[in-house]
Amino acid sequence: MIKTNGNFKPYLLYGMPRTGSSMVYEMFKEILKSSSQNHFLYEYFDKDLIIESKNPISIKFKAEKDFDDLRSTYLEKSELLKKDPKKYFLKLFHYQINNNQEIFNWLNETYQIICIERTNLEHLTLSLLLGLYTNIWCIKTPKLYVEYNIDLKFYDFEIKKTDILNIRKSLDIYFENKKLIKNLTGVITYEEFVLKKEKILDDLNISKPNNFVYHPSFIKQHTDYYQCIRNKDQVKEWIQKYIINKSID
Repeated sequence: MIKTNGNFKPYLLYGMPRTGSSMVYEMFKEILKSSSQNHFLYEYFDKDLIIESKNPISIKFKAEKDFDDLRSTYLEKSELLKKDPKKYFLKLFHYQINNNQEIFNWLNETYQIICIERTNLEHLTLSLLLGLYTNIWCIKTPKLYVEYNIDLKFYDFEIKKTDILNIRKSLDIYFENKKLIKNLTGVITYEEFVLKKEKILDDLNISKPNNFVYHPSFIKQHTDYYQCIRNKDQVKEWIQKYIINKSID
């Protein structure tokens, strides 16, 4: 299944939201089920996932009541994970560990890291904005995660410049951390994943089980993100200036 040299290191998906990371995670989960990596922790460090017992696989989404803040901290989660990290496959967004460099360094040493990116930074920014403003990130079905598919004409947002600058900051942190990765197994782009799943697996030196069947991909690239943005001309200028050109005021 996984072609290795005998020194197995578990996989970790690292990236930013709105890059198709959930779809990629689900595909890898299906492929890795019969490998030595047999527990799947999804976004283990997400603040909304708590640990019910002193075992990483006991994570679940928190309930409004009976919530233990201590157990939900990324610090405790990292300590539990360190006990036997080779068992676990997970994905990570940098803010989920509060940009903690010590934890990131340990993950860097322990995992084979696959980065998830989106080539079109304008679409990435707009997709992030819509997620932030609608609080709709993905729809979970019994088999897979899919990108949201909502009728954007019913929304009317006034985007703030600070929203764009915060996304720029997140991009900077992601790319700075990417430079530090020692075991970078590969980079998957949203655009390539939609069209070339087989090539991605070949490039990463991962083989599928004989009976593996791809779940239908419902990722849809919106062609008109701006239809629900009231100040779209201003937003286009901000994206060009701060995201594409990386200008500083």
